[in-house]
Amino acid sequence: MVSLIRNMFEQFRSQVQTVEGTTEEFQTSVGILQGCILSPHMFNLFLHCVMSYVEVTNGAMIREIVINELVYAYDIDMLTRSVAELQTEADNLEVGSGTFGMKINENITKYMRVSRLNNRSLPKIKLNGAEIEWIDSFIYLGSQITKDNNHSVDIKRRLALGSTSFKALTPIWKQNRISVKLKLKLFSSIIILIAKYDCEIRTVRIDKSRQLAAFETKLLRRIAGIT
Repeated sequence: MVSLIRNMFEQFRSQVQTVEGTTEEFQTSVGILQGCILSPHMFNLFLHCVMSYVEVTNGAMIREIVINELVYAYDIDMLTRSVAELQTEADNLEVGSGTFGMKINENITKYMRVSRLNNRSLPKIKLNGAEIEWIDSFIYLGSQITKDNNHSVDIKRRLALGSTSFKALTPIWKQNRISVKLKLKLFSSIIILIAKYDCEIRTVRIDKSRQLAAFETKLLRRIAGIT
């Protein structure tokens, strides 16, 4: 498959259509670009080959399913039960990436221990000979993950993002020519979507559920002009 796609682009020539006509042909040598229909398929194929070098270990148990890795676009998240296993997987990932001419950027690579225990005396993880920074939280696919799996932190962050987005749309909320029905649709599809992102897959505590409801009521009153 790779050879077939390579042959497609070896002698590829292009023209550009302008208001003055079509330009002369020119050689195109960049291959597959982001946005090309082949791009995600080739990227997935590449990551599958790289991850084949990573030894499967005891990962996280979620609903009786062991998850060792999460791969999305160019992000690779490896889950292990111990620091030693993580170091082994990191070393294997480095070998796998190098085999295909790629290098892991250790400056943007982090590691985190999800535990309610004290994390101060954690062993170091090294990649390309450099120590990887330990963090206590990070953003993954729009959600903030913390070392103690505290969802309250992300809910607080989400409410702040929702408030910021609501303020940015103040001219729309104050526009009398826009119907209340349309404003409510915008509120539900934009503000609520931001504030309650991924809440449906979490166990939200009663106090946080009330906080979300109060947030929604407060902004709806502003849209209705009720003080």
